[in-house]
Amino acid sequence: KDEREKLQTEFDSLRGERSMSDIDGELAAWGEREARLLRRRDRWALLTAVVNEAEDRWRERHQPAVLRSASEHLRRTTGGRYRRLSADGHQLYVQRDDLPYPTRAGHPLSRATREQIFLALRVAMAQHLDGNETLPMLLDEVMIHWDDERRPHGIEMLKSVCEERQVIVFTSQVELARALSSQAGAHVIRTPARTPIGPVSSQPAPTVNQPTPTPA
Repeated sequence: KDEREKLQTEFDSLRGERSMSDIDGELAAWGEREARLLRRRDRWALLTAVVNEAEDRWRERHQPAVLRSASEHLRRTTGGRYRRLSADGHQLYVQRDDLPYPTRAGHPLSRATREQIFLALRVAMAQHLDGNETLPMLLDEVMIHWDDERRPHGIEMLKSVCEERQVIVFTSQVELARALSSQAGAHVIRTPARTPIGPVSSQPAPTVNQPTPTPA
């Protein structure tokens, strides 16, 4: 009798659960969902492969010329201390004159050195992408972290760039504006001082003008 009651209890418990058809239906739904996710994954993989292939073709076609030009600009900007830029995939390297091996163009290089590399690449890219018309180049506080040794080399490089295109430099550094004017023949335009927004101060507002040198 006890055994019969036990079996009846198990039977009643099983009868209250889902049927096999319900379970089969849920398994089929999960299978369809898995198939959709796999198709979506395959589409993303294909798009990634297409983008990577396009990028590799662009690099193969354009990068050597851009890097050769940027290397020359960097050599002039650094006074010959850094003489060549190279790339391995997505990583950029720079060759110092006193080292036998290239260094990553990032940390631990100083911020000023990284800005020199960026300026050289920017000029080279602009020259490479010029079409029928040479467009002007706009630079904002391009030498703000450069010391007195780096700055003259950078100005000489910009002076050579000005022979083929207009270069407009925005800066708040009076010394840089004067250096661009004296060394590169830049025409300096002083913009009016901006009126501060906010509560009126009891102190008189500064009247220092913002210089904007424009090598032409």
